[in-house]
Amino acid sequence: MNERRAVGGQGLTTALVGTDALMAELRDQRRRDFYADGHRLGDLRRYKAQGVGDFWPTGLHPNGVQWGEYSTSECLPIPRDEKTGNPGLGT
Repeated sequence: MNERRAVGGQGLTTALVGTDALMAELRDQRRRDFYADGHRLGDLRRYKAQGVGDFWPTGLHPNGVQWGEYSTSECLPIPRDEKTGNPGLGT
């Protein structure tokens, strides 16, 4: 675990006592590692389906002035070009 934390420039941890704390740390590391490449989506769906927790973002988006609130969607958004090119999509 500390090897992964070192990759991200995080300090070492020795406070992982018990299965719940270790699993929470593993989920956090996966969140950090998979954030930018689209792999996080599967984790979010799996955690919710298995009853681990609902970690989907909620509330006001950090760019809330332009984007408003997060919606209830649990998927990657479909680009406008793909919707335009597929008239049957979303029906």
